[in-house]
Amino acid sequence: SANKDSEKALSYYEKSAFDGAIILDKDAAYSALVTIDQLIQKSSGAARQALANKMAQHTKAYAQMYPQDKHTIELVLRAADINLAEKNSAQIVELVSSLPPSTPLSDQQKAAAIKAQALADLKRYSDAQTTYMAVYSAQLTTKENTALADGVAALLIKQAEEAKSSGNTLQAAEFYARIAGLIPQHDTAAKGLYQAANICAEQGLWTQAVSFGQEFMRRYGQHELSSDVNRLLSSSYLKANNQGKAAESLEALAKNDKDASVKAAALWQAANLYAQQNDKIAAARAFNQYVDNYPKPFSQYLEALYKLAQLTTGETKQRQVYLEKIQQANNQAAFSDKTERTTYITAWASLQKANELFTQYQRLRLVEPLAQNLALKKQALQNCVSLYTQAGANNQLDILAEASFQVASIYEDFAK
Repeated sequence: SANKDSEKALSYYEKSAFDGAIILDKDAAYSALVTIDQLIQKSSGAARQALANKMAQHTKAYAQMYPQDKHTIELVLRAADINLAEKNSAQIVELVSSLPPSTPLSDQQKAAAIKAQALADLKRYSDAQTTYMAVYSAQLTTKENTALADGVAALLIKQAEEAKSSGNTLQAAEFYARIAGLIPQHDTAAKGLYQAANICAEQGLWTQAVSFGQEFMRRYGQHELSSDVNRLLSSSYLKANNQGKAAESLEALAKNDKDASVKAAALWQAANLYAQQNDKIAAARAFNQYVDNYPKPFSQYLEALYKLAQLTTGETKQRQVYLEKIQQANNQAAFSDKTERTTYITAWASLQKANELFTQYQRLRLVEPLAQNLALKKQALQNCVSLYTQAGANNQLDILAEASFQVASIYEDFAK
């Protein structure tokens, strides 16, 4: 050994140390293992493979014979690491199991990471996961503990990819989602749930996509992917014919997305879905948010005010506010922004205001003092006729017809 003839030294060390699985001399056994490690560093191919196997066998015997020796843990971990590199997976499982019960947690975690990788190479995925989790602690922040979490994530992603490749979408999604269940603080946990929801949506598994998306929002509602998940959820809810939940997801998207155009489109769609579900309170809330935040494009802004005016039928004061805003917006809008639809909405708003004045006109009674009340009644008539004329001036035939009829009715009433 002193002359650096390691191969010849090893043969003598082995003759001195081992009789089969029995160790005859502790120091010689240790020297043999150190010499094997040195030879492995200089070897390759079949020779390296054979030396790695020999190191595993000798180390296992050493650990069983001297569990309390100061070198035992170091030797087991070194042998396991070398055999992992050589893909001697079966050797590793037995070797690591020979660690003494008194092994410190950090060394147990190192050993578990190596053993779990070997089990995964043997496609014993369930055993590998159990091995990782047996020594993992969510409360620890050591590098060994972090390595275990990385290993669990990599193991589950590998299984998910294999399941996806074989066409088993749902199983793949479950593997991706399991990351969040086992190691919720890991970087890949939120991405795993997103991936689970996404691949289910791609295959039309809407119920499952919704389930994974909901779990994502429950756990990681502030994550950078939350906007994408809200998009996916709203789409999945719509495909599953659940417009109410779709509207909720779109409203959440409108709050959290960074793109203003996406936020506006999501809020608009949410408001319309609420309206379709006859949820007047939610629809009014969403349309009001739209009106407060998106005055352009003009046509859509006016449409939102039109929807709000319809939703508040019976709430005279609030409805008047929306009708007034429609006319103000129309007066301030550029001619190029106006369309057939905006012209109709403006005419409709004038008609509604005229109808409100007609109701007020009908309430005025011709009683003493007659001259005073007759003057008030006449002024109310003129105000009504002016608004009805304004409403009909836009040549919207249905509005023109109603306005003309109402003007005739008010004159007939006044004549009496």
